[in-house]
Amino acid sequence: MEIFQRLALWEDAVLCYQMMEEYQKAEKLVLKLLEETPNSPKLHCILGDLQREPKHYEMAWALSGCRYARSMRSLGAYYFKKEEVIKMFYTLVSKIY
Repeated sequence: MEIFQRLALWEDAVLCYQMMEEYQKAEKLVLKLLEETPNSPKLHCILGDLQREPKHYEMAWALSGCRYARSMRSLGAYYFKKEEVIKMFYTLVSKIY
């Protein structure tokens, strides 16, 4: 952590906090970084991971001009974990048959 802070590798510092399960410190750092660079898709995705909020992935996708693949990958994983995709699939299939 000290190395990341000394070299100003803030995104890596956030990931380090996550690995150490210090989620509040990680979220506080991400919010601080977003104040400085609010148009960072990567930071919005990291915040989405921390808060488990899909709106952050959607914001990252919009900010990137629909090019930041991690945001869609994370959004898909979010809904897959919540089993919303499976429910939607079964609803569609039941309407067809």
